[in-house]
Amino acid sequence: MNDERTPKPMTDPLLIKAPEVAKMVSISTRTLWRLVSTGRFPAPVHVGGSTRWRLSDVEQWIEDGCTTKGIDQE
Repeated sequence: MNDERTPKPMTDPLLIKAPEVAKMVSISTRTLWRLVSTGRFPAPVHVGGSTRWRLSDVEQWIEDGCTTKGIDQE
């Protein structure tokens, strides 16, 4: 019996770390932080002492065209 009130197990995380974000968009973590500091990448969220990005924000940024012009990539 399938109860619609029972939450489904999540397979993808909702929040991801900087190295995972960088790998997802094929840039270095240093370039990621440059993009963040210039406002050209979604801002991270802070959970306790940790910095994470919403997976949905990163996916939306990718869908919107990944604008990285003018940033040196390493």
